[in-house]
Amino acid sequence: MSAGYAGKDIEGVEAAVDERLMHFIDKIEERWISKPGATKIFDIAKRIQFLTLDMISQLCFGRSLGFVEADEDAFEFQATVEFQMPIVNVFSVMIELSRLYEFLSGIPFIRKVIVPSAGDKFGVGPIMAISREVINERLTPGAQQKKDMLGSFLKRGLTPDEVEMEVSISLIAGSDTTATAMRASLLAIISNPRVYSKLVREIDDAIAAGKVSSPIRDDEARKLPYLQAVIKEGLRRFSPITQLRERVVPPEGDSFHGQFIPGGTFVGINSWTIQCNPVYGDDPEVFRPERWLIDDEERLRQMTYNHELIFGWGTTRCLGVPIALMNLNKLFVELLRRYDIEVIDPLKPWHSECYGIFFQRDFNVRISHRQTGSA
Repeated sequence: MSAGYAGKDIEGVEAAVDERLMHFIDKIEERWISKPGATKIFDIAKRIQFLTLDMISQLCFGRSLGFVEADEDAFEFQATVEFQMPIVNVFSVMIELSRLYEFLSGIPFIRKVIVPSAGDKFGVGPIMAISREVINERLTPGAQQKKDMLGSFLKRGLTPDEVEMEVSISLIAGSDTTATAMRASLLAIISNPRVYSKLVREIDDAIAAGKVSSPIRDDEARKLPYLQAVIKEGLRRFSPITQLRERVVPPEGDSFHGQFIPGGTFVGINSWTIQCNPVYGDDPEVFRPERWLIDDEERLRQMTYNHELIFGWGTTRCLGVPIALMNLNKLFVELLRRYDIEVIDPLKPWHSECYGIFFQRDFNVRISHRQTGSA
């Protein structure tokens, strides 16, 4: 499945991301620009969630689900995910409950109640219905095979049922984690005048030098050192996943730092703790992008190695990292080249809850056109 998640099997992946991002910018222009004496309160947390859902669905199906255009939680998808995740989080760490769920899911009349289905009117069910509809279209003799994630999964041998489930999981996992990275990093940027001004200056200088397109290309963004430091630091300081992501010790057992661990033991990691490793310096709790702009190659290597654990490791490493980083590269540049963004209430900038993944809302900001700079 890596070819689909990494975008290798998707035709025009960057163009698809650009299309959704610029549509998002267009809607900000139409609906949410504040002017002197007329502030429009913009919950950017909710709208970034809509943006990532549209981006992921565009890559999955070859068309977006229209969350940004409608400016609402279509078929209560996000509300359902937020309701279910606290339960899922408990089940993920209590093996007995997971086994009970699997057992109950095998009983037909109970399965109808506890397992999402394409016949549901709300939540994940409508996503499954859309997936099934698109799959049926693709399997029709003579049908044009599109190069999107769904097409990649079918091409690589997944069954229609497996594709349906995989796409549903992609929309939940991909949209929430990417949205969290965007929101948390953006809050850190606009709450820190030094970081904010330094990043805007780098963007403006790159535009003036003709090094940035509109919208910015991913390869151009990767050449902006302070932007890359901000993104790395945002992911480090506000890791979007806190689930333990356990590994099972092999039957013969293993040793770690002189401690024997019996076979069959589940070993998990806490991403937030790991990202406070002393390798980052004496101030790991501080959002400071400059820590990534040092000349010490060995320390940078150690920091980067530790940082990669955010996305998992080995065969279970997140397959969607390249696309997620592309989204981050583009969003910050396209927002900050155009707008001044201010938090409405600096003492209570948002409401954030964590159940393995984060749910953030009421991130209310004022967006206005910049007086200087270039779009």
